[in-house]
Amino acid sequence: APNGPLRGLVVGVKDIFHVDGLPTTAGSTLPVEELAGPEAAAVSLLRSAGAVVLGKTVSTEFALVEPGPTRNPRNLAHTPGGSSSGSAAAVAAGHCPLALGSQTIGSVIRPAAFCGVVGYKPSYGRISTAGVVPLAESFDTVGLLASNVSWVERAAVVLCAWWRRGAVNGSPVLGIPDGPYLEQASEEALRVLDGLGATRVALFEDIEMLNAAHRRLLSFEMARHHARWFPRFADRYRPRTAGAIRDGLAVAADEAAQIRAGRANVRARVHEAMDASGVDVGVCPAASGPAPQGQESTGDPSMQLPWTHAGLPVVTL
Repeated sequence: APNGPLRGLVVGVKDIFHVDGLPTTAGSTLPVEELAGPEAAAVSLLRSAGAVVLGKTVSTEFALVEPGPTRNPRNLAHTPGGSSSGSAAAVAAGHCPLALGSQTIGSVIRPAAFCGVVGYKPSYGRISTAGVVPLAESFDTVGLLASNVSWVERAAVVLCAWWRRGAVNGSPVLGIPDGPYLEQASEEALRVLDGLGATRVALFEDIEMLNAAHRRLLSFEMARHHARWFPRFADRYRPRTAGAIRDGLAVAADEAAQIRAGRANVRARVHEAMDASGVDVGVCPAASGPAPQGQESTGDPSMQLPWTHAGLPVVTL
């Protein structure tokens, strides 16, 4: 697309997105022919706008928690976060200014924060997930990791359904979600918030129940997606991935349906709290603390979870 708005842009693509001409492994050792599929809609849109796929970026196993070999380019002794580990690291290391990721709990925002790049998780459903190996369809959201905000916006115009540029009149009123949710963050992260002079808004008082419900529905939906593979390839799954699938098999369909229906209630509560306090933008730590040392864990997703559960848009700077 020589005249496309993204002509010549080099893009990394998380290895749960199908890309014509490249294999998809989803960070696993399953046979690639089992995971094959048509090119992801997001990839095709970027290519049609002139972008060039540099290559696949490492994902945790099936975009859950078992990490890949990627290290944090800011400090190689630390995790880059996950599950969009390679996308965040590729942008931070200067290999590409933009990369596709996905978020089902905190898989765009956390690695973006750990690697010091811009992360954007749009509202649920704004970017098509067609052609992406699913984790949990109630939460799976295609997101962007970029070297600056300008690249996020230029790509979002191409990728997001019914994109429009909003008018900004004056400085937005900032609100900090106060209560048990915020208590999950480290003291260092909270000290940064203290200097903002932002309004405190009571939100997510039931965060422990919300965290548990999100994970229950995620494991339920993951188990259903892997029903075609897990019975044949169980020995190829890493322990925590296999454990999540087995946990999901124990979740009743009625319970899953109830949690799924409750997402709209959580979103409505956030809107009501912001409207009542006159807040335009919520501000909170992107992660509970700095990137952990070592490669055993990709970090705690608790700070990102409720926003993903509610399907709300998030950007981390």
